[in-house]
Amino acid sequence: MAAMAILTHQQNTMNEILRLYPVVPFNVRLALHDTTLPRGGGPDGLSPIGILKDTPIGYTTLGMQRRPDLYPSSWSADPSLSPLNFNPSRWYNWQPKPWTYIPFNGGPRICIGQQFALTEMGYTIVRMLQRFERIVPMGEGGRMGRGMSDHWDGDVVLKAEIVLQPGMGVWVGFWERGVEPDRKGEGVGEKRELVGV
Repeated sequence: MAAMAILTHQQNTMNEILRLYPVVPFNVRLALHDTTLPRGGGPDGLSPIGILKDTPIGYTTLGMQRRPDLYPSSWSADPSLSPLNFNPSRWYNWQPKPWTYIPFNGGPRICIGQQFALTEMGYTIVRMLQRFERIVPMGEGGRMGRGMSDHWDGDVVLKAEIVLQPGMGVWVGFWERGVEPDRKGEGVGEKRELVGV
């Protein structure tokens, strides 16, 4: 039973990562026929807007999955449930409305590699947790971003080309099980590259 709870938390964590950082943050579709979208027109953007056949329509899962108006209004009373905050616990009692959580897209164009990607992601997390007793953020002064620009304020920097990726690297320390940290407790006994986890 404990294993099921751990797997549920792992799944919730993966969902939360993909909610905040979807692999494909932007996408485009062509209208198959003339249609109307319920919002986007008029001076305030709240009126319907006509879309002609073959018009490219761009959308962002990165932006949509962070929109407060797509989440329960009761969450506004709890800052930990803000759509901008990482909180895997939200998935224990929440099911997103259709088309508001689409890290792999949806409908006939859903990513055919979705299950493979989720399985690979879950397997990698489990193998890392089996091998390392601690995984912690590293950087100068305890901040992420060692060797980064002095102008960097510590916020997450993203780079979006075809897929979303860290814009300034991910600096972490891995404490391998069974390897004693140095006397200051600041690192592992020897440095190793993470290969073949």
